[in-house]
Amino acid sequence: MMILIFIVKYIMLFISSNFKNLNNYYKMIGLNETKYMIYINSNYYISKSKINEFNKIVDENDNLNLIFFDNKTIVCKIIKIKNNKYKNVDYNLFFTKYQYVENPLNLFNIDQVHDFTRINKLSNDDAKLEKIPIFENNIFIIHRKKDIEREKYIYELNKLFKNINVVDGISYDENENIMNLTSYCLYRNHIVNELYEMNKHSHFTMGAIGLVLSNILVLNYAISNNLKNILIFEDDVLINKKAEELLFKYLNNIPKNTQILLLGCKQRNNVKLEYVNDYFYKENYSWGTHSYGILENSLNDVKNKYDKLNCSLDYYRNDKIIRYVSKENIFITDCDLKSSIQVNQEKFEDWKWNKNMFIL
Repeated sequence: MMILIFIVKYIMLFISSNFKNLNNYYKMIGLNETKYMIYINSNYYISKSKINEFNKIVDENDNLNLIFFDNKTIVCKIIKIKNNKYKNVDYNLFFTKYQYVENPLNLFNIDQVHDFTRINKLSNDDAKLEKIPIFENNIFIIHRKKDIEREKYIYELNKLFKNINVVDGISYDENENIMNLTSYCLYRNHIVNELYEMNKHSHFTMGAIGLVLSNILVLNYAISNNLKNILIFEDDVLINKKAEELLFKYLNNIPKNTQILLLGCKQRNNVKLEYVNDYFYKENYSWGTHSYGILENSLNDVKNKYDKLNCSLDYYRNDKIIRYVSKENIFITDCDLKSSIQVNQEKFEDWKWNKNMFIL
């Protein structure tokens, strides 16, 4: 196996250093016609400039067969046709073993996901709740220090919970390693998934990648400290005025097989909701990670999913994790605040949220 890996790496290096040998490489992966093929080498990650170069080439050519070759990550064939859409091809023929890096975190050396000094406790002896069922004091809120305007949401949460853990959220532009990882994820998920209709609703934004990394940090902390169940908030969360009452009512009636629990969500309309008791229904096009709990039996499963960095946090299709959603929204997001993740500004009415029921 080691010999095979060495041979593949040698071939990759040979190709990148000698443009004339590209035809042999194309034949090796099953491509024979090279008339319209263009070669771009981005030295093991997709830099921002290379993404721009790639998009420019595609936009300026009406008919194009394009091979994009990346030493460590992706090889793909793209066929652009006149109606500006991409023709689907059998991607198994055009991808090497580097189509998806098995563990991008290792490839890009993202040490921040193990930096527990980014997590600090905040206490309030005058808070309404000293602890809550199931989650007790294992409560986290993800907040980037530079987002000063969002600090008020932390303090509102600390008025409800006596003890919370404030997580210094990981930003996509924090250092070169994270920027390289972000570029890789954006290319892989926006371009590759779109072309081959894989995870079409899992598209990353730069902010969403930072959020995944921040959640990985929380999970690593929880597993290292043997925490049983954890509750995670984002720093734009609004609290139901009846939250104290609702939390005890709902958390004492969690279905037995629960792995992830959504205490508020953006629920798609016109879908059938299957209730498992008077308080919870099965996730069905139920989005949002602004207030969700991960239970002990799934900490490692969820972490393994996040570590792959191949979809946003609330892309739930085709995984086997069991999720339930609270009938009432105990927490929602403040739609009046500009999101650092969503591209389009949302409105409270989009999700049938009555903001008068929440502390603003």
